[in-house]
Amino acid sequence: MDLIQSYDGEDASSSPESSPPRMLKAKSSAPEVDDTALALTVSNASQSKSNPINPTQHAVVFNPTYDQLWAPIYGPAHPYAKDGIAQGMRNHKLGFVEDASIGSFVFDEQYSTFQKYGYAADPSGMNYVGDAEALKQNDGVSVYNIKQSDQKRRKLEESKGEEKREEVEAEAENPATEAWLLKNRKSPWSRKKEVVQGELTEEQKKYAEDHAKKKEEKSQQGEAKGEPYTDKSTFHGKEDKDYQGRSWIEAPKDAKANNDHCYIPKRLVHTWSGHTKGVSAIRFFPKHGHLLLSAGMDCKVKIWDVYNSGKCMRTYMGHGKAVRDICFSNDGTKFLTAGYDKNIKYWDTETGQVISTFSTGKIPYVVKLNPDDDKQNILLAGMSDKKIVQWDINSGEITQEYDQHLGAVNTITFVDNNRRFVTSSDDKSLRVWEFGIPVVIKYISEPHMHSMPAISVHPNGKWLAAQSLDNQILIYGTRERFQLNKKKRFAGHIVAGYACQVNFSPDGRFVMSGDGEGRCWFWDWKSCRVFKTLRCHNGVCIGAEWHPLEQSKVATCGWDGLIKYCSLAFTISFSGTKTSVLSQDRGITEKQVVMTVYLAWDIQNALHLWDTKTNMSLDCDLTVLEELTSNAKQIQDDVLTKILKAYANTEYLGRFLQGSADKELFKKNVPVVSYEDLKPYLDRVANGEPSDVISGEPITAFLVSSGTSSGNQKIFPANNIFFKNIQIFYTLGYLVMSKHFNGYKQGKVIRFTFIHPTSTTPCGLPLAPTRDEVVSVGAMFASVLVQVIHFLENYWKELACNIRCGHVSEWITDLSCRETVTTILVEPNPELADLIENECRQESWQGIVSRLWPKAKCIDAIFTGSMAQYIPALEFYTNKLPLVSKSYASSEAFFGLNLEPLSKHVSYTFLPNMSYFEFIDVDGKIVDLVNVKLGHYYEPLVTNYSGLHRCRVGDVLQVTGFYNMAPQSFRRKNGWIGALEIRVVQQGAFDSLMDFFVCRGSSISQYKTPMCLESAEALKILADKVLAWFFSDKSPPI
Repeated sequence: MDLIQSYDGEDASSSPESSPPRMLKAKSSAPEVDDTALALTVSNASQSKSNPINPTQHAVVFNPTYDQLWAPIYGPAHPYAKDGIAQGMRNHKLGFVEDASIGSFVFDEQYSTFQKYGYAADPSGMNYVGDAEALKQNDGVSVYNIKQSDQKRRKLEESKGEEKREEVEAEAENPATEAWLLKNRKSPWSRKKEVVQGELTEEQKKYAEDHAKKKEEKSQQGEAKGEPYTDKSTFHGKEDKDYQGRSWIEAPKDAKANNDHCYIPKRLVHTWSGHTKGVSAIRFFPKHGHLLLSAGMDCKVKIWDVYNSGKCMRTYMGHGKAVRDICFSNDGTKFLTAGYDKNIKYWDTETGQVISTFSTGKIPYVVKLNPDDDKQNILLAGMSDKKIVQWDINSGEITQEYDQHLGAVNTITFVDNNRRFVTSSDDKSLRVWEFGIPVVIKYISEPHMHSMPAISVHPNGKWLAAQSLDNQILIYGTRERFQLNKKKRFAGHIVAGYACQVNFSPDGRFVMSGDGEGRCWFWDWKSCRVFKTLRCHNGVCIGAEWHPLEQSKVATCGWDGLIKYCSLAFTISFSGTKTSVLSQDRGITEKQVVMTVYLAWDIQNALHLWDTKTNMSLDCDLTVLEELTSNAKQIQDDVLTKILKAYANTEYLGRFLQGSADKELFKKNVPVVSYEDLKPYLDRVANGEPSDVISGEPITAFLVSSGTSSGNQKIFPANNIFFKNIQIFYTLGYLVMSKHFNGYKQGKVIRFTFIHPTSTTPCGLPLAPTRDEVVSVGAMFASVLVQVIHFLENYWKELACNIRCGHVSEWITDLSCRETVTTILVEPNPELADLIENECRQESWQGIVSRLWPKAKCIDAIFTGSMAQYIPALEFYTNKLPLVSKSYASSEAFFGLNLEPLSKHVSYTFLPNMSYFEFIDVDGKIVDLVNVKLGHYYEPLVTNYSGLHRCRVGDVLQVTGFYNMAPQSFRRKNGWIGALEIRVVQQGAFDSLMDFFVCRGSSISQYKTPMCLESAEALKILADKVLAWFFSDKSPPI
């Protein structure tokens, strides 16, 4: 295939006689191709290369050139930018700034050149910026380039200097001359020469006089003074002394450790908000923890009430800048504050007066008092100038300085019975000192070490936990060698750049620390594993303190200006045949119902029991119930013995027992009483007197009855043993339910309750189960469930709207309620909203509970007595799901469980470990639990762990059987005692009666329609709505 077009040789072109070349026709074996599309593509590409690029375009479909990428922006100016640069193209308030890599020497050269000559080289090196005329005059030289004229002048000066130097060297050989002294003045052995001062000019004299004057004023004021600030304090409490003359800072007499075992807190129970800026440190009142001191970046220090009102008691204002650190004295009557205004102040906690002020002119980063009781006048402060300064508070003088660190001192920690202390610094080292001796006895510094801005001592005193800024907590021994424990390392949190406090639980089982993301971390001390994390703050969680007495409570502070108080305890409402509500805080008055919330129980997590006698873990099966009921007599005797040993010296029992724990003496001398007999003692404790008036254990809560029967609410005491019994009681109840309902253990229980806005606990629990996990729906009473369904009928559209958009309606103004619901509505859920709308918009609401919770197996509530009237309505709404009354409890005690929840005949088996039970028969004879007789009627008496002794409950019960040794079935006896009078009232009359009791403080979840009324106001409400009345001719048989 010859495709040669032409022959073009060198000889042919050079020869004039050669013939002109002939162009042969091109030949190709390839088929012809239409290149029209190719031509269009080439033309489009060339056109696109000429067009500018849209800066808002996210993708470019061709390869742009360098000129196109860096071409100026075309088009009209941006309407909101004066320089015409679009907002998206800005990275500086003046326009767009490009990054350029330039050496420090080159930058300093060009900066100095611009300051001197008015021009400088562009970082690209292509051109100059600035004064063009000066650039031409100086030929573009920089300050580091020397001109030719300057070089010649310098050479002449150097040559003249050499001539003078030669003349001087000749005289310098003679020691008697001044030249010899000048030559040898730098020698360390030379004597101090006297320099002859020449005459000063007038300007120099004036400057010297001004300098001397300023120096004299500075010396008069003293260099050791910080920035001045007026000290003042404001008391926010009602009275600084109570009716007994006790100061507001005095600890409650009944405040003591509940047990030696600490538990990890699970939920937020209170929030203190009073600082306008971040909180930098918190400290509990020593030994008791009834007050909490906080230091804020708003220059204020506040002290908060922990046990009672939860309010700010006093504000201390004495710093001009943020407060860095605080420290209580051993008795809590005084405390230290260190601020960025370079002042350390010593305050009187009660009066708010500043006792002393200390300063070295440097910023104190940490302040500590010597922990020894006989050395409480010794103050140590770590300063920003690398020193630890020691003051005597009494004299105000500096008695010692420890100066070995190479950076600011961050922590001071006393060890070895306070004979030594350890300090950490920004120099990434640890140093150990003997107290009073400014010599380092141990220096710890390794290449891998980071700065450690927070250190805490283990409760056993053998270990130090140091917060390292490489996101880990390191453990050092406090013995002679102070070695790093390489087997213990706590990590997982992010603290780089933050001085987050590290702390221990009082029993030493847990390590605790905040982090830079607002979480509080808990590690197990033995295994070093992360035990739990709590989301506490929006921002940095800088401080965390474990309560010294309340083993499950922790306080944290953060840069969001809040102080959070977390606890293991939860708010829960419960009831049996008596109405009751439990509150974790004293002094709570309930006035108004805000909304319905969900109380969720994870059944698998609930199935863990502890024996209150041995504190040993029990197997979670029904063998526990078998052991309790089989040994009912022995357990009852043990319960009474334990109560008498702990309570015999209380004021109430002491009147009858004189400190004796004899059971026969108890039955002989202690009288049978009613609530009215005990009310004066209960009121005294509720008003602030010590718990030992009636109880051997601290009273931590009060149960409040609804007051629907008598018209007045009743309060009943509760303590930590009571809360343990709650866990045991409900866990056994779940075991019984799981026996009769398959899959009950794998699901969750949803209970409806009502929370009042005056409660200091959050509005409900943030744990909401998904609809597919719910196996039981319940409430205290059947009436509450009916109320919830009616509420849903009225507000299901708004509920679906809130779920769809992920926001709470604006008309719900209660902040605690909004916060709690917001934690549930994490994000919009249109699928759930559609499901609710589809189910609720149907004409009939029959089976609505089963449709919303398809895996629900039963309805749990009280259906006996006056609650029986709601059974038809609930059967309609639930498609006749089993109605279960699983427990019998009251404000006085937990009594028993329904072991046959599916039976139509409701009966309860007494649990002998809940309280000590006695019974009064119809003849007035008192018998023990195991001595009751089948078929007889009794009124129960309760002696419990909360201070009620032989207290009448008011119920009439009939014995229907036994389960092992325990009376197996108790049932209320219902009978009429007189002729009947029937009155027909208007529709809604009983709703008005409920509103009346709720407005007086009753909780909706605790309310039930009373069978007997004593309140004249309540009777008047019903009497005003009577439509007709009827009378019987004779009394019915009993």
